[in-house]
Amino acid sequence: MNYHAHLYFDAETIAQAASLRADLWERFGDDIKLYRLHSEPEGPHPCPSFGFAFTERSLASVTRWLDTRAAHLSSLVHPVIADDRAAHIDHGQWHGAPVDLRLGQLGPPPTREGHGVRFFCPTHAEQWGTSRARGPALAARLETQLDVDVFAIEGDGEVVGVVALGTYYPSGLEGGSLLEMTAIHQLLIAPAAQGCGWGHRALALALDYLGEFTDSARIYLGPVSKELAGPLGRRGFVLRGDRWRAPAPGTFTASDGAESD
Repeated sequence: MNYHAHLYFDAETIAQAASLRADLWERFGDDIKLYRLHSEPEGPHPCPSFGFAFTERSLASVTRWLDTRAAHLSSLVHPVIADDRAAHIDHGQWHGAPVDLRLGQLGPPPTREGHGVRFFCPTHAEQWGTSRARGPALAARLETQLDVDVFAIEGDGEVVGVVALGTYYPSGLEGGSLLEMTAIHQLLIAPAAQGCGWGHRALALALDYLGEFTDSARIYLGPVSKELAGPLGRRGFVLRGDRWRAPAPGTFTASDGAESD
């Protein structure tokens, strides 16, 4: 799980921001991604603030730092999940006095419809349709991971497959930070629906979804079957370990063909 923390200031404490940011960097270094200080309200944050991102392995240490070094301030820690409103309201943890967030400034969840397909969360087994052999089991396996979403893929009013999207923690890939990498963990098209281009369209929508999930520019796919290596390579994917790094957001569209089924 990835997390964001936000520290809030007022006219009397804003001068301490630079010192706290320096202390954070000295304490955590490359284990955090430190954002700049906003001297005015920004997004849902109603007063001067700055934020930083970190992974679950640093959660206990960050919490201790907030409760000691910044105990006199209001701060919020929340997981990074696709639904920003739920992240702040349902899963956020306050340290110090809570601040009234500007909830109307929170963005909507990533788009779930486009390129001729739609992602949705089935509420009962029958809604999985042709994916009922894989979808429910995959959803049950990942249900405790707030940062991974499992959707049925709908095309022409029928369920044609299943996709799992969310945060990815790579091993041995390029880049020193694990923060905010994302991946298409599973993309399965039901045998009865293969050969119609649904995989390609679902892949395009999945990349759009993950492009909105975080500010990450690194999105991975796979592992995939060997026959997809050629089509992925021709469309700008690059093999990294057993996964494929996606091309730049917005450069892959469903109009390129149907080879990814």
